[in-house]
Amino acid sequence: MKRTCALASRAVPKSLLERQARRTGSKVGASQEASKFVVASLRDIGSLFSGSSSGDDEEQEALRLHSDTVSKLNSGELTEVVRQRYCVDNKDRCETRMLLTKYPGPAREREMLQVATAELSARDWRKMPRVWQQVSYYHAFGSWGPRTGLSFVGRRPEDFFVTDQKGLWTCSAPRRAEYERSSRALDPASRAVLYAAALVAAVAALGDLWRRQDADRQVTVAELDLAEPTSSPT
Repeated sequence: MKRTCALASRAVPKSLLERQARRTGSKVGASQEASKFVVASLRDIGSLFSGSSSGDDEEQEALRLHSDTVSKLNSGELTEVVRQRYCVDNKDRCETRMLLTKYPGPAREREMLQVATAELSARDWRKMPRVWQQVSYYHAFGSWGPRTGLSFVGRRPEDFFVTDQKGLWTCSAPRRAEYERSSRALDPASRAVLYAAALVAAVAALGDLWRRQDADRQVTVAELDLAEPTSSPT
């Protein structure tokens, strides 16, 4: 008796109902499909409203992050965080190796640094703390993000990581090799002018030689005596 009640209380599988509906030709399957379509349509409409609300939430979160970052920047709290993270001995100057290994840090800290550098870019550069000058420079031109792995070689670097402003061309091995290579070779513009002048000179010399050797181009110059004849005495 107990087993019969348990079997009666068990729910009929949905696949069995669908097969029975297709076999008997009833409209149960069609009504279920229609109800699924209505539910999917309502879900799509709801996603439109939820998407707009999530966009508003993201905008409010960005405004809250900007306000919080500017407040910490003006109070000096964010400056102390940067000094503790990227400075070792000299609290007024970031260490290059610390920036290379730790920048930009976690996602929250990266967002705050991006907002802070954007806010400071609109202010007077000369009044900016030294650490923020370094962070702003490295954020704009450093070997992080899409420039990961790139070195600072090429033209004279105007970075703030060099404490001694003497011999910037040869302050490191890559820059020394770049300086020696550029000092021995001509720049591309000078090479182009030199090659063009050599080509014109070679073409002119070959043309002159070809004209001298061509018999058809040689002419005989006749020497005429243009002296006036003496008049005989009458």
